[in-house]
Amino acid sequence: MSKLLFLVSGLAFAAAYFVVSNQKQAALNTAPVSDLAHKLQDAWADHHTVV
Repeated sequence: MSKLLFLVSGLAFAAAYFVVSNQKQAALNTAPVSDLAHKLQDAWADHHTVV
């Protein structure tokens, strides 16, 4: 029974570590909004719609 408890607690710890490490990684990879706005503006200017 204790082996099952250790297994479940280890899996819970691994899942929690995975979630926390991904949040830290995502926080480091965010681009400023102004850069995203310029990219959107450039993409919109290059888009030509043919009707």
